[in-house]
Amino acid sequence: MTTDSIPVVRISPDHHTNKCARLMETAAAWHGGQSSALYALCSTEVVHSEEHRANLISEIEAELDGLNKNQGDYTTAFNRDEYAALLHLRTFVQQFKVQTTLAQWSKQTGILPTHPTTERQAVSVVIEPSELNPLYNKLWDLSDYVVSSVSGIVVWLTPRK
Repeated sequence: MTTDSIPVVRISPDHHTNKCARLMETAAAWHGGQSSALYALCSTEVVHSEEHRANLISEIEAELDGLNKNQGDYTTAFNRDEYAALLHLRTFVQQFKVQTTLAQWSKQTGILPTHPTTERQAVSVVIEPSELNPLYNKLWDLSDYVVSSVSGIVVWLTPRK
């Protein structure tokens, strides 16, 4: 393993599902109404953009500040648990990969995909391959397409099922 590679931790699906459910319960318990960032998170279980992430962190920090200002109440078991749950939620939000669609990626890069060319609705984009290029790397993290093959500067994508 090189010094610049990041280790991947595999979590069992049951652990992930239970942990995610607890985080979404926290978001649901603390959201400030339908227009709040936490409401959007607990409704979709997705951090939609960097702006959404910033709004989530701001909303969580405001709730943590509220608990801190109420020091007398913070000593109760309920508030200690809620404080810890909010801290876990903040960490989750900070680490969550923002979901990007192919359309959003194209808007960011100015690179348009071809029209679907096969029965599998595959599209291709032409981009200089480089592991150091974050725009190239984002193709592997698209929420609506998966990289099916790469040939030189052509990256083929098929819709996620």
